[in-house]
Order: sequence, then structure tokens, then C-alpha cells
Amino acid sequence: MDDLGEGIVSLRTWSRLARGSLLLFLLVQVVLILGNGLLLVAELSDGGVNRTMYDAYTNEAANVYNQLLAMVLGASVALLGVFFLLAVVPISLWIYRAHANLHQAGIDELGYSPGWSVGSFFVPLINFVIPLRAMRELHNRSHGEGPWQAQSPVADVASWWACHLAALLVLGVATFVAVLASIPNLYVIQPPGVNTGLFLFSLVLLAGSAAFLYRTIGAITSAQEQRLHLDQETVFG
Repeated sequence: MDDLGEGIVSLRTWSRLARGSLLLFLLVQVVLILGNGLLLVAELSDGGVNRTMYDAYTNEAANVYNQLLAMVLGASVALLGVFFLLAVVPISLWIYRAHANLHQAGIDELGYSPGWSVGSFFVPLINFVIPLRAMRELHNRSHGEGPWQAQSPVADVASWWACHLAALLVLGVATFVAVLASIPNLYVIQPPGVNTGLFLFSLVLLAGSAAFLYRTIGAITSAQEQRLHLDQETVFG
């Protein structure tokens, strides 16, 4: 039971670090959402280079505008990427530790090992399904549910994963369109604000994903702290 006790302490520590990194990530997203929101308003307003781009897209000013917009979007993606990478380590270690606690507690019929629950995020195609199922099992079994309820729906977990996948899809489309529009002598006909609107939507989805993951980490950590009895043979009540 000593290892399990150390595991709970470790889980609490990684929970604080993971949730702190998510709050920092959310702060950056809020700044980017406000900035891109203002940019979208400017694009949709009458007059200026935006009107030139829409009515006469072969104009040189429109081409320069598209290149600048692509640079802004690229810088935003890079900034998000940096803070995302800063959050990956503590979140991954929290996921590993939380799953390891269940195994050390002797919980039977667990479908996912600590290593696979983390590694599945990095395997193409697998990472569209397994992380969701592993997190759902982690949540339900940490709250004392039996093996037959391991895959019962969990609102916060489902919302986290839905926002995550939707954000990746929208961000991919926005980046692709922005790159096309930035190529010299290649003119893409599109209404004003499409690129910025798509990127703004992806930011909102990413913020939602981070917020739901923040709630999920807190709920699982709290459940394990409350339900694990470190001084008894029977760990879960």
C-alpha cells in the first residue's frame, strides 16, 4: 500500500501541474480569440483591402493581404503549438499515474495499461478512438463503477474529445486554405473572413477541449483521493 499512497501523492502533484498548464493554454487561446475576432470584424467591414480582395481578387494588394494573413495565422498556430507542447508532459504523466493507481489498487478487468493509455495518443488512427475509451474507463472505474460500466458515457469526457477532434479538423481546413491563398499568382476565390473565421472557430473548440479536460482531470483526481483507502486491503468501497 505504500506504493499506492505515493501514487496518490504523485497524482495530486501532476494534476496541479497539468491543470496549471491547461489554464496557461486557455489564457493564450483567449488572447488569440480576441485578436482574431477583431481581425474578422475588420475583414467583414466595408471598404479597404478586404473589399478589393473580394471584388478584384487578382489585384496585387489582395495577394499581399493573403500572404500577411497566412503569416498571422501561421504565427498563431505556432504559438498554440508551443503552449500545447508545454502541457503535453504533465498531462501525459497525470494520465499514466492515474491509470497506474487503478492497477496498483488491484482493480480487476481493466482494459488499458498506463503505458498504452498515453502511447495511444501518438499512434495514427488509433488516436481517434483509444484515448477516449481509456479516459472513459479511467473516469468510471475511479468513481467506483464496475467493469461492465467502464465505457458508460461521461459528459465531460465526451465533450473534451468531441471538441478536440472538431478543432483538429477545422484547424486543418483553415491552415490548408490559408496556405493556398498565400501562394503567389494563385488566386483563391472566397468570401471575406473565411480563413480567419475558420481559425477563430478552431480556437473556440480548442478552448472548449482544454476546459473540459481541466474538469475531467480534477474530477478523476478527486475521486481517486476520496475512494482510495490507503490503509486497507480493499481499496475501493
